[in-house]
Amino acid sequence: MIKVALLDPHPVVHKGLKSFFRKTEHVQVVTTCTESAELFLFLETNPIDALILEMELNGDSAIQVIKRVKSKYPKTAIIIYTALSQSIYGVSLLKAGAAGYLFKQVSRKVMLEAIEKVVENGYHITSNFANEITNNIDISKPRNAYETLSPREVEVLKLLI
Repeated sequence: MIKVALLDPHPVVHKGLKSFFRKTEHVQVVTTCTESAELFLFLETNPIDALILEMELNGDSAIQVIKRVKSKYPKTAIIIYTALSQSIYGVSLLKAGAAGYLFKQVSRKVMLEAIEKVVENGYHITSNFANEITNNIDISKPRNAYETLSPREVEVLKLLI
């Protein structure tokens, strides 16, 4: 059984994710949280296999949440689940420790595949983004303006925008 948690400030997303996996036998949504404090309180006593994380959180930084989860619970796979562009934020989030990046328009099947893949110690990114990484990006040597920014600089840029 794959245990999944969701951190997203939107209650409708919570209901949708639970609905996605209601009839799935091997994936269980064990908690949905609107704030990171809620999530970390839950994680103290309940291990999870995967965290589905919205990038835009109320008062929280997705990058800080990723780093904190990875430092305290290194086996927990993290999938970013957002409507924001992966070409701008994707590399910074992968560098911070995320293992997947999904747009909120994905189908249940794609989400299920992503969860299974990251829990098995893989990465899940779209083919377009994978091609961009393969063809244009050496993660250690960024080639476009966004990728030269540190994760914290991306956060500041996001806030400024």
